[in-house]
Amino acid sequence: MRKYAYIIVLALIVSAVYFTSCERIPKEMMDMMMPDAEQIEPPPEMVEPPPEMTEMPVDLVNVLIYTNRSFWITLEDAAMAAETTKRLLDAAGVQVEITKNDAYVREWMRHTTGDGNMNVIVLYGVLPASVYGTGNTQPDGSIAENWIETTDGDTILNHADYIAFNTDYDVDKVTEWTPDNANQAVGSNGEGGLQNLMDNPNINLFTALRAGGGASMIVTSDGLALTPSLANFDSLRPIPLSQLQGEWFAEKVFASDTGNAEATYADPVILRDGDLGRLAIVHATTEYEGLLNGEVAAEIIINYLLAPPMMETVETPDETMVEMEPETTETPMEPAETTDLIGEMVDIEDAMSTIGLRKIYWTDDDSLLRANPDGSGVETLFDRRPDLEPSFGVRKLVVDSEGGKIYWNGDESADRGGGVWRANLDGTNLERLTTTQARGFALDLEADKIYWVTYDGDHIFHRSNLDGSGVEKFNTHTILGLPSIIEFDPVDRKIYASLSNYSGVSVINTDDLDIEEADIESQLPISGYRNLTLDIEERKIYWVTDSSGVYRMNLDGTNYEFVMDEGRIAATFDFNTRKIYWANKQSAFGAEPQIVWQTNLDGSDPEGLFAVDFITGIAVETGPIN
Repeated sequence: MRKYAYIIVLALIVSAVYFTSCERIPKEMMDMMMPDAEQIEPPPEMVEPPPEMTEMPVDLVNVLIYTNRSFWITLEDAAMAAETTKRLLDAAGVQVEITKNDAYVREWMRHTTGDGNMNVIVLYGVLPASVYGTGNTQPDGSIAENWIETTDGDTILNHADYIAFNTDYDVDKVTEWTPDNANQAVGSNGEGGLQNLMDNPNINLFTALRAGGGASMIVTSDGLALTPSLANFDSLRPIPLSQLQGEWFAEKVFASDTGNAEATYADPVILRDGDLGRLAIVHATTEYEGLLNGEVAAEIIINYLLAPPMMETVETPDETMVEMEPETTETPMEPAETTDLIGEMVDIEDAMSTIGLRKIYWTDDDSLLRANPDGSGVETLFDRRPDLEPSFGVRKLVVDSEGGKIYWNGDESADRGGGVWRANLDGTNLERLTTTQARGFALDLEADKIYWVTYDGDHIFHRSNLDGSGVEKFNTHTILGLPSIIEFDPVDRKIYASLSNYSGVSVINTDDLDIEEADIESQLPISGYRNLTLDIEERKIYWVTDSSGVYRMNLDGTNYEFVMDEGRIAATFDFNTRKIYWANKQSAFGAEPQIVWQTNLDGSDPEGLFAVDFITGIAVETGPIN
């Protein structure tokens, strides 16, 4: 028995040695390939990141537009502006994406920081808390600040409210500005947000608001060239340029209180930190309705921020490019209706030839004057002299921009200067084209003809060459009565004539000078006309009355519309800029100055341009802006 016991013990010892040796080899190999995790210090980014900071795939587009929160602009209007900006950028070949995901903004900024590319993020009054700590809990070193502190030139472009004033922190659960929640706050950064981003404790965008309720912004020459959609407006929180310090400077001023870069306040404006990143404000106002936020943002990005040669030096990153399903909003929206501004990448030279307003001309009782669109550079082209110069008690001025001429009619007798006159746009080369009184006149520039109306017996209508030669007369008194205001339609080659007894408008066929009874005669008001204009492209007629304002309708008499409630008005309609330029008429003894305004053709978005002492007639010169 003892023999068998020794055998069993020996077998157990051998088995233990065998299994131990078999186990030792793979363990030694594993120790070589995977050291003990307890002996290795993990990298900082691997130390238990919170769930909201986990990695997510992003598409490294050039431009990211954030629409999850807004202030001083509704979410709906912000979304429409964003779609407009995206459409124009897409057409120009710029990579762009719209997102409502705060974490996506954070990851996009992290991956594009210092990547060698110029990038832009577009905001609508709210800086996401995912990139800047709510309540200024990250005064230094935030993702947003790091993003603009590289030599890439990255830009935070903010519409509407004070830049970096608000975040998406749920204070009172406000998601956008409306009149009902105007006194509530979205976030709690205050002035500190912008001050921290710029490392400038003195910058404060309440300066203009506290000084006088804001500042009127006049488009600069750079603004006209680079942002053709930008118009004059009132900014509540423009940048006070004198408060810039350190390396920060105004890199590009698109509009300012002086209409140039030497200004007190600017908006839109691009601020740059030396050769580092940028901050841009565009339309810092609650009065955003009618402002073309989407168009202006796209033009700034295409024509300046991403314009050559900057884009020629930018290379698309080879790494970190992870495809992601494009984000869609819950309710797809149609892009806002805009003019066809950008069909392809626009360079500076093309932008410099944008069609716009060059000069405004007007008459008082004694003079013909002109000025720049902001009222500066006033020139008196003529002062009335009874022995020669025409009367300026006129209702009509016409600028032929292409021909370089201005035409007007004197409404007095021929011996007191009445008739049709013209001169070069600078007032030189004065010519009297008719020797009779001219109650109304119209130009047929295609045929080099001028038509005018007088009261000299039975010969009511006259026609001549533009230089006044080759006069023809035709009698329309029996049918038309006494026409007073006329306009020419070059498409159908007809004259629209309103009557001195204000009973309607008749149409004259200029090919055979026969009279056509107008279908629209009964449609026009009977309160009197001061102006009559045709929108040739849209086939509409606009007219101005003595007492009840401005109206329009189709040339066939349909779609009758009231446009603007301004009585006794001096107005001109420009279909190049699609604007009405006007001033309320007043007594010659009126103490208050008159304001020259511009509005859209439907009467919306009135904008005061400058004041004049007295005005009887108005015209504008439009064309390429140099």
